[in-house]
Amino acid sequence: ALRLLVLAASGADIRRAVTVHAHDKGQLTAQARMVYLGPDIDASEASDRLLQLVNLMAHASTTPVPSFGTTVDKIFKDPAHLDFEAGKAEFDKWVRGDKFKSSLERRIYGDAPRFSDIFDLNGPVIAFWAELHGVLHLTTQKADGFAGKLPHWKTHRGVF
Repeated sequence: ALRLLVLAASGADIRRAVTVHAHDKGQLTAQARMVYLGPDIDASEASDRLLQLVNLMAHASTTPVPSFGTTVDKIFKDPAHLDFEAGKAEFDKWVRGDKFKSSLERRIYGDAPRFSDIFDLNGPVIAFWAELHGVLHLTTQKADGFAGKLPHWKTHRGVF
């Protein structure tokens, strides 16, 4: 998605690409994904988004913006309607799981972090993720004008 934004900002007429990478279910299985730009992303919009991403990267390099596993994904599944209940359920599951014990989140927030302290609706963590999702919101809807079928379910990622 980032590379497509760079291409669009430079004026290239490339609107979609296929990524190929290891499948998360096994290292010997490949997964292909169609990544495409939404119709409203022109060179100017792509440039603006890239600048926002640079600013977000600078912020994230100096301030913790934790995800607690897939907690942020659950909260921002629909960025227009944040789901804090799903986020809290995922947060609790992550904190009880084995991966939390060696996570960066544990090092920063300790052994018993509180969801409401970290993911406050008006707090800096939600503000960061909201801005990121506004800049680089990925959808799983199928790309228009692409007749081919990729081998995995929900393999299209549109940048809107």
